[in-house]
Amino acid sequence: MDDFIKTVKPQKVYLDGLDKIISGTNIAFYYWYENKERKPWDAFMPAATLEQAFYNTLCEFPLFAGTLVTDSNGMIYVQVSKDNLNMPVYTDSACEVGFDTIRDAGFNTKLLGRDFDHARDVPVPAKIFGSGKIKLAEIHVIRLQESRGRIIKALVSMSKRTICYFYISQEKISRFCSDVRENATKGQRFSTNDILTAVIASLIVQSMRMVHIEAQAKPIPTIMRYIFGKKTEEQQEALVSVAVSLRPRVPQPDVLNYTGNMIIARLITVPLDLVVADPVPSALAKVSGYIRSAVNDTGAEYICQLGHLANKKSESYMQILLGLLGYKYNLITSNQALFNHYNVDFGMGIPVLVRPALLSFPNSVLIMPGRPDAGKGYEIAMTLTMDVAAKVMQNEHWMGLVDRCDYDV
Repeated sequence: MDDFIKTVKPQKVYLDGLDKIISGTNIAFYYWYENKERKPWDAFMPAATLEQAFYNTLCEFPLFAGTLVTDSNGMIYVQVSKDNLNMPVYTDSACEVGFDTIRDAGFNTKLLGRDFDHARDVPVPAKIFGSGKIKLAEIHVIRLQESRGRIIKALVSMSKRTICYFYISQEKISRFCSDVRENATKGQRFSTNDILTAVIASLIVQSMRMVHIEAQAKPIPTIMRYIFGKKTEEQQEALVSVAVSLRPRVPQPDVLNYTGNMIIARLITVPLDLVVADPVPSALAKVSGYIRSAVNDTGAEYICQLGHLANKKSESYMQILLGLLGYKYNLITSNQALFNHYNVDFGMGIPVLVRPALLSFPNSVLIMPGRPDAGKGYEIAMTLTMDVAAKVMQNEHWMGLVDRCDYDV
């Protein structure tokens, strides 16, 4: 830690409106490592080595040791002060559950117990650590029984829900994408992400619609019907939010020294009757077309318009957020399959599995790379309400496409 503190330089970095939209969200990942060689407790991923690696990394991202501050105009900024650092939380603890038990249960984190499975999906003041400040990053190393493995839980600040994990092999997705591409109109070219997003949108919106139809058949209090009834029943569009990288869309000199995700949400409205149609290749090709057209159109004009809208006033970002929530059928997607999650090697092997924890918003989807032992493919992590998750599990088309399903309950 001392080496990190020496590198800190005072700075103040303001959040713009787009930053604020996701500032109430934590993004947590579980990295599972197996002690395949059965090394002694203190020899497999030693505590001192991991902690030093964390502080070495923190030198590259000093903002995670800053404090969130709101000024008199309602603007939020991160203040980094060498004399008053808000250090990230780093914890190293042991768990009585064995690695084999966890693996046989589909890596269900609920088996870790309440003391360990506490990845927060929203940032809260860390009173338990005495500072009362919101921590911008947390790392928890969990040592499993008999040193058979390690979990590194990394958490970064950015109705009842569950998270479901679906694995699709490369062979299946390639065959499926080929069928959809054959139904594209002349000149259209779809990426794998376009088609995956289309089939996921179809799946989730159909599941939400079934839940809503069943709910409408039940008695609804008059006040609830007045507030939510007429407006939402008239909606004929679904809203799909796709994370789009800005790096290839802005001049390269402007991104050389940029630290951060550098992404923007592309908000795409798709006709409801198209999304809820039978998920045959011809229908999915039309949905994929909406997605590809919108992504291609995410240039300087869209970026500037969204940025201007989010920054007109200090509270303007809330108008965008409320606008998103105003859609009865909506989902958020992000493709992380290109990121090197499985290259995180501390000298004793890569993780056997990397998965996100529960996300803040229902109907949030992360497309992850497939685990190494399963070959190439994708793992789709969906945060859903319990009733929508039940409908997803009953969808014969989707369950026929995926090879495996794990879920936390």
